[in-house]
Amino acid sequence: MSKSLACAAAAVPSMLYAGAAPITGSSKAWSALHIPSLLASGRQRFLDFISKVDHVVAVSHWVRDVLRRNAVPVAKITLSRQGVDAPGQVPRPTVQRARAGPLKIAYFGRIDRAKGADLLARALKLIPKVLVQIDIFALRQTGGADKAYDWLAAQAPQDQRLTLRRAIAPDKVIGVMAEYDMIAVPSRLLETGPLVVLEAFAAGVPVIGANLGGIAELVRDGVNGILIAPDDVAAWAAAMSRLAEDRHAIEGLRACITPPRTMDAVGDEMAMLYARILSRKSS
Repeated sequence: MSKSLACAAAAVPSMLYAGAAPITGSSKAWSALHIPSLLASGRQRFLDFISKVDHVVAVSHWVRDVLRRNAVPVAKITLSRQGVDAPGQVPRPTVQRARAGPLKIAYFGRIDRAKGADLLARALKLIPKVLVQIDIFALRQTGGADKAYDWLAAQAPQDQRLTLRRAIAPDKVIGVMAEYDMIAVPSRLLETGPLVVLEAFAAGVPVIGANLGGIAELVRDGVNGILIAPDDVAAWAAAMSRLAEDRHAIEGLRACITPPRTMDAVGDEMAMLYARILSRKSS
């Protein structure tokens, strides 16, 4: 929440709440009128917490900006992106192999609306004749009813181009990614890292992802991947159709990928940060 919003919320007279119930006669209206005070108290709790923290690590620009907008001192924030475990020699597909057969796209991650895996299945319905294969390596976080997963599972038998697969062990993900033309990251909401983009780049594979949050910070549209308007099924369908027809474009994207830093590099950076903070506290 912005500072101006919080201040405005805190300024609403408390007597307004006291007289609201008899006028409205609605519990929903009563709750709505309490929102400003709840926002103000939530902001105060956040500031109290931050006052007790020596330093904050932000893993993306947008997270750093949110912290700044919420009155966290700039000197208290360090931008430190995530890294990946250094893979072994990742096989790179040859140009000939990349151009043969259908366009191969893979999705790795949770199946819920926020992550947007359903957008891929919905996009396929708009391009029934396009040669594309979408493999979804699904991570289920519940053993019970799962509407998002069940809906996706019901779509696969209706279209041979869509396959629902089991999740891959973390240490195998980068190697499996290297077998694909593109890695899809269709999130509907802001991502911080996201780690899946870094893993794709470690595998030397371009990303086709939503143009928002941490995805847009890592993927340069038309350079090392393709950015799509968030939650836009038609845009996803158009992009997949275009890439299926132009494999040269994919090779161009692949050639511009810069491998991400390793977790060893992240560890070194954190060690330096801790040393600096401890030195400052002891002086």
